[in-house]
Amino acid sequence: MNWFHLRRSFVLAAIAVTLTSALASAQAPDQPSKKPSLLDQILGRNLDETGGWLFIGSKKSGETGIYMALSKDGYNWAYVSDGKPIVRQSERNELMLDPFVLRDPDGTFHMVWTWSASSPAIGYASSNDLLHWTKNRKLTIPAVPGALAARSPSVYYRESKKDWLVLWTSSSAAAGSPPQDRIYYSTTTDFKSFTPPALFFDPGYSVTDASLLGSGMPGLFYLIFTDERTSPLQKRIYAAEGPSMTGPWQRISEPITPPWAEAPAPIQVADGLLVYYHRIHNPQDPTHDPQDYGAAFTKDMTHWNDESLRISFPNGIHHGSFLHITTDEYNILHHFYLRFDTGLDNEK
Repeated sequence: MNWFHLRRSFVLAAIAVTLTSALASAQAPDQPSKKPSLLDQILGRNLDETGGWLFIGSKKSGETGIYMALSKDGYNWAYVSDGKPIVRQSERNELMLDPFVLRDPDGTFHMVWTWSASSPAIGYASSNDLLHWTKNRKLTIPAVPGALAARSPSVYYRESKKDWLVLWTSSSAAAGSPPQDRIYYSTTTDFKSFTPPALFFDPGYSVTDASLLGSGMPGLFYLIFTDERTSPLQKRIYAAEGPSMTGPWQRISEPITPPWAEAPAPIQVADGLLVYYHRIHNPQDPTHDPQDYGAAFTKDMTHWNDESLRISFPNGIHHGSFLHITTDEYNILHHFYLRFDTGLDNEK
């Protein structure tokens, strides 16, 4: 169940300004200009504006680690390392589902993921080169009272406050009521200590999979999310507007996807914005491919077109996030091949 730098922007067609190619990575609406990573500094490389796109995702229910795929245009993708996992579990019962990666202002990559389906834990690791990661650890975010899990986490840097906004979905149930999904948030400056959790988005029904976008205009942000209701809406993706990175979120759009969609992940393309989504199994259509990915396209956050037939995505990888990378980073990942397995042997 992931984001744009504020220095890149797109604005609404309603005010007759087109989306520009300066739109940032769909990961950090409040992030300043990127700085070279430690690896860039060591190798004397300059950060460039070309590069490509990286998708960081999982397979099945997250039991086998983190996988990566590359694209130059945001439409056509190929596995890194022939589809071998790049990061593996550190504990036997650990999951690595819904990974989300963001580059911080100093160049460090921060990754969070769903650690467990039955406990409110979020996984965390960091890296300077996307290949070598710190030891996996659980974030010590105070639990939401009654929470059954902490799913689909994402992180966004807030330049104005010099801190990180951490979002996730938790389910809790009042006495005599079925569990309800809501989106919560906490903040941190070091990924060690966190503020108490607070409600981020509650439209009165179950919602998951929060993704934030900056508009490039002061006081206008977008939230992409999954409406979990299965009747009569049948699980679809929506967008909402807010005046800040923490909302409040209003003006919920019409659905931007067909039914039975989840895990939205936005990405810049040459002429607009794509929101990828995972097509889940439709109980009314047993022939539907449960691993199929779709994509919705917009130039103005108002009018959406189905671009699913234009994308080519590796089979099996899903529930992840996109990150813009430099040409050097793209080339390193493109030529990388893991010749041995690392981490736990999940077959034993």
